[in-house]
Amino acid sequence: MSDYWSQYWKQGHLTSFGEDIKDNYTGELKGAWQKIFSKLNKKDLVLDIGTGNGALIALALENDNVDCQFVGIDYAALNINNKVLLDNNTVSFKENVSVEHLPFEDIKFTKVISQFALEYTNLDKAIAEISRVLLPGGCFQFVCHHYSSTIVLPNNAILKATKEIMKRNGPYQLAKKLIELLTVKLDGRTDEKESLRNALNEELAKISGENEAAFYATNFPKFLQGIFSKRPKDEKLKIIEQFGNEMTGLILRLDDLKRAALTEVRKTELIELCKKYGLYVEDCKLVQQGDGSILAYKIYGSKS
Repeated sequence: MSDYWSQYWKQGHLTSFGEDIKDNYTGELKGAWQKIFSKLNKKDLVLDIGTGNGALIALALENDNVDCQFVGIDYAALNINNKVLLDNNTVSFKENVSVEHLPFEDIKFTKVISQFALEYTNLDKAIAEISRVLLPGGCFQFVCHHYSSTIVLPNNAILKATKEIMKRNGPYQLAKKLIELLTVKLDGRTDEKESLRNALNEELAKISGENEAAFYATNFPKFLQGIFSKRPKDEKLKIIEQFGNEMTGLILRLDDLKRAALTEVRKTELIELCKKYGLYVEDCKLVQQGDGSILAYKIYGSKS
């Protein structure tokens, strides 16, 4: 999992939503953290699991009264470029660290936080480690993907569209073959070119007809504009290769998201594991938008 997430974070994104959230979390997702962040004091040592490029810690530091210590860990390689984080000597990051094997001594942290990360782990091992490093009386909060949230469901549709585009003899391969024919002077291949065009258009109509928003979210239309524009062959081939790599990474990320999102069964499993390892769940609720649509689960509690 770390390789494609490393590639993602190396692009400099602050959140896991890429270009959709260019700055930091706002609205209900930001609001889900205000209670715990408002109670931080200088004695706190906070562990942020699956920190990415530090979005949660940056949110915490927006509170003027926050002067505690933060440690952010992630299984992937990171690229911290947020000035607030870089200029703050109370913040440190450790990359290539597994939550299932935390490199910290027992009862070290007063608080453990995580957003859209814990659910990707081996829950049994992760909860055991969180309990080990959390001080008695310390608290934790996890915001996790909900299987039918407004985040997961659209991404499932994008995943399906992407797999259709990248399948054997699908639109990506058809476009690639067509470019190869169009950029080489070959007599007597008009019928083959036309056949490829027709096959490509049929596939695109089918995918966009099923879910137009998901189709456009794959960026395949933009990709087609790039390779069928007037530019050198070498440049077109580079675009084709780069897009193929991006789609491979996208499929891996979205497959992971689909598997990780908490169903009712997995949510119950997480809560039972907390109980098993001495973590008392005081509150488990949905994070919802104003229209009632679901964004995530919020799970809050403390160590007995």
